[in-house]
Formats: sequence, C-alpha cells, structure tokens
Amino acid sequence: MLFGMAEGSSALSSIVVANYAFVAFAISVWFWGAIGTWKSADRNIERGGSTFWSRAAQVMIFLGGIATFNQVTPLLLDSPKYSEIVTGDEEIGEKAEVSALEDGRIYINGPLVDGVERDFEQVLASVEGPSILEVNSLGGRTLIAERIAAIVARENLDVNVWGECNSACTLILLSGQQRSMSNGSRVGFHRAALGEGTSTIDEDLNVELSALYRRAGLPGTFVQRALSTPPGSMWYPEKVELFDAGVLNHVRPSEVSSELQKAVDSFSGQLPVRLDEWTTLENVELEGLRVVRTYKVDADRADFDLESLRQEMEPSLIQDTCGIPEVAFNTRYGASIEHRYSDRVGRPLLTVVVENC
Repeated sequence: MLFGMAEGSSALSSIVVANYAFVAFAISVWFWGAIGTWKSADRNIERGGSTFWSRAAQVMIFLGGIATFNQVTPLLLDSPKYSEIVTGDEEIGEKAEVSALEDGRIYINGPLVDGVERDFEQVLASVEGPSILEVNSLGGRTLIAERIAAIVARENLDVNVWGECNSACTLILLSGQQRSMSNGSRVGFHRAALGEGTSTIDEDLNVELSALYRRAGLPGTFVQRALSTPPGSMWYPEKVELFDAGVLNHVRPSEVSSELQKAVDSFSGQLPVRLDEWTTLENVELEGLRVVRTYKVDADRADFDLESLRQEMEPSLIQDTCGIPEVAFNTRYGASIEHRYSDRVGRPLLTVVVENC
C-alpha cells in the first residue's frame, strides 16, 4: 500500500542533512556579506565619507551577528542528536527482537532502532515460501520503519499486529498487502517529534509523515486527527475506524470466530433471561461463524399469523442487530446472527438471519 518509498531511504535523515546544509550555506553567505560590508565601511571612512553612517553599518552587522548566533545556537547544541539520526546511532531503547517460526511467520517485537532492518532482512532471507510479518512495537525511528516498510512492500508481505503497533510502526503496517490486527491489539498514531528544541525539523518531519500517510491512501481527516495528537499522547482508533480508513483491510476467520465465541461466553450463567412479558432468551450458541439466539414465546403457535409476525418483527430485528457496531463489523467478514423463536412447547414461530449489515 505504501509506496514510492525507496529502499534504504531516510526522509528524516534527508531532512536533517538538508537543514544543516541550508544553515551552513546561510552562515557562509552572511559572513561573506558581513566581511565585505565591514571592509567597505572602513574604506568609506578612509576616503573621507561619513563616519557616522559607516559605523552605523558596522553596528548593524554586529547586531545581526548576535541575532544569527541566537538562531543557530539551538541547532548546534542539538547537533549530537542530529548526527546520531544521520549515522543511525540514535538510541531509543533495546533493539527489537526479530525471529521466525517454521510456518513462515516472522516476528518483530520491540523498539525500531538501528539494526532491526538488517536483522529483519536476514531472517526473511532464511524463510522459505510466503511470509507473514507479525509486529508488536511501541514505535521507534522513522528511518528504520521506512526501511522495513520498503522491504515488506518489495516482498509483498502480509502484516498482522499482535499487541501494539504505534507511531513509526504504522508505516510498516501500511506497507503490507493484507493488513490485520489480532483481537485485543491496538494501532496508535501521534505527531512525530525528536525532542525539545527541534521544532523546525519536527515540522518538516511531520510534513513528510503526512505525505507518506496520504500516499498510503489514508483519508485527509484521518491523517489530520493522527498528526494533531501531541507526541506525548497516542490516538488509538477503534477497529471499525481503522478499516474505514484503510489502515486495516483483512480479518482472519479465526479472529472473527474468537470474537464471536467471547460474545457467546458473555452469556454464560445468565440464561435463561426474561426479555419482556412474553419472551425469554433461552440459549446463545456458536455454530461456525453464526451466533444462534434461541427465544421462547409464552404463547401458542396457533395464536399467531406467522407471515404477519415476520413482517412485523424482521425489520426491527435486523435494525437492532446491525445497530451494534461490533456485530455490524463482523458481518463484513462472514459472521451472521440467527434469531430463532418458538412457542411455549417448542414449535417454530420465526427465524431471522442477519448476514449483511
């Protein structure tokens, strides 16, 4: 999904280098102009020109030098940090562990720091056949995430989140062909930042990050929401939001089944339960990817016009069922809900199946 992202490229590193190159050029031009103007002022006095205006020009040069120094100092003080970014030596945390299972799944577990991309490529080369990348990372360096994402896109790998995939990790997720998330996992977004005193480069970095997200097909409103979240916070969209935005595009049948089973288990020990004067929910069970809800109505089958009963109840049952976001979402991926009604002695009255919300 991402890409136009060259292998081994570093938007962040390029930004840092470009900023330093611009500063070096600006300082050189300033010194060249300042020295020339200062000498011209001296020569003007020697030729009998106005001493006042010549000295005024030199004072302005001096004041301009102070202003330039004040602007450049924060960048110079942070130069060790920036040089680490360019050389790839910046430390964010313990390096993520990269491992592979016999079934072809590759795991990245931990911070995305220098060397993880090399470990990933080595492990990938040792795996035969199609591979699935499983990621669990709170984030790390955008540079490393870009490199891993380029490899994932090149190899047409599927990516699944198990645990969390935050910040820079989202670039890896977006590079996958099939993008999924295990139950209980989260995907987090926020504004990128290198630290205090780096606002200029942070701004450039977020412009680049916004471009990457938009190139990946994420809606503008989603990108704006993601990058408006402060660096010290994290926005965790709901699963439905992630699918609607295109961050995720695949659900494993086993994940759907697991979620449905949890929903069924939530009724354990609570049934039967009286719903109204006439209706009791007797049982809830899972049949494949279908949740079957069995109801008993405290009346006789002969008391009903079954066709009229269907016309009256079916629309409201579908509306109420699809009004539950989790249910509506799971019906996109093969799940269904069946409502079975019978009379007081077990004779069938009505069956309504909700398959597509």
